[in-house]
Amino acid sequence: MNILITSVSKKVLLIKSFKTNLNNYNAKLIVTDCNINSPALYFGDEYFITPKLNDESYLDFMLNACSQYQIKLIIPTSDRELLFFSENYLLFNNINCKVLVSSKETILICQNKNYFNDFCIANNIPIPKTYKNLEENISLPVFIKPIYGSSSQNIKKINTLIEVKEIDFDKYVVQEYIECDEYTIDYLGDFEGNFINCVPRQRISVINGESCVSKINNIKVINKYTKLLGEKLKLCGHNTLQCFFDGKQVKMIEINPRFGGAGNLGINGGLNSPQIIIDILHGKKINYENVIKDSLIMMRYSKDIFGYIHNGVFNSEDINSEKKIFCIDIDGTLCSENCKYEDAQPIEKVINKINKLFEKNKIILFTARGYTSKTDWRDLTETQLSEWGVKYHELIFNKPFADYYIDNKGIDILEWI
Repeated sequence: MNILITSVSKKVLLIKSFKTNLNNYNAKLIVTDCNINSPALYFGDEYFITPKLNDESYLDFMLNACSQYQIKLIIPTSDRELLFFSENYLLFNNINCKVLVSSKETILICQNKNYFNDFCIANNIPIPKTYKNLEENISLPVFIKPIYGSSSQNIKKINTLIEVKEIDFDKYVVQEYIECDEYTIDYLGDFEGNFINCVPRQRISVINGESCVSKINNIKVINKYTKLLGEKLKLCGHNTLQCFFDGKQVKMIEINPRFGGAGNLGINGGLNSPQIIIDILHGKKINYENVIKDSLIMMRYSKDIFGYIHNGVFNSEDINSEKKIFCIDIDGTLCSENCKYEDAQPIEKVINKINKLFEKNKIILFTARGYTSKTDWRDLTETQLSEWGVKYHELIFNKPFADYYIDNKGIDILEWI
């Protein structure tokens, strides 16, 4: 059951998380974007480039691509495409492809801050005091943000009545200015909008609307209103909600009904939504253990990747034309471990990577088989490597010198492949 994640942009950690959890299934992670220079494209199993969303060919293109790649689930990750997929999900269902997106009505409420505020008030969910026009007794300072908008763009603190009179209330939401801790909550619902769990994380440092430093604070009252709001809206899949919390009161701010930029903290903090989504897709009963890693902190940083794009394929190996020596571990890296050597199973993605490197580099495979027992495993190992189709230059039952050491205990294998 292949999965497609759209508009992947720079969401490398999200792609790696889904790819890791798909290893237990005979399935591929397909990723896509309209920009070939999107780094996350090169961390899935396969990728393709799409037309832009406003291109009239986009719908037919996506339907054909889902059939070609045998996609069983689409996970949209961009604000711009949520409404498109919620409006067209039946067309994808008709080709046996689910779309993990909330209803059109829910998306409209989440993407219009006036609709969101009205919905919260109607359902007794606390929000910051909101002013609809100049006739109201406005208490300064206030905070304004576009009715439609994301990434903290065009937001502003207003301190004077002169500035207030210049506000276009048809374009901006005007609310009381609140100075206290701000939280993002990772919320997971199933495919029908039933609540599974949530993880509140304090936004300690924020740049361009995304958390750079976050900390999990598993606060019951935040969870209470998050669950209530998510259930009322029937949020599907992974969503990010935001609120203020002053130590006593919660005031909900907004919802992004998709994976958020810093969602990796929630995923690693006890809410492994990629794993749960994949398990639901495969019909597994979810016996979810609520083990949230309270006080876990995440600090984010950017990482550069280098390479060349030839005929639409990114190759990071071409950057160094000089022949290199790759020393690659066998058990746990090239094949499964924690089993009898005779029962080891090959990891095809790693073998494919090794075989691509073979012609321009020297491949040395090494293993510690027999190191403790003094048993000679060479014949079995050579037979296995031959059956698995692994190309290599030397097999060593030790650890020789090399330019690169590839071992699952020392590097991120998913990033390497």
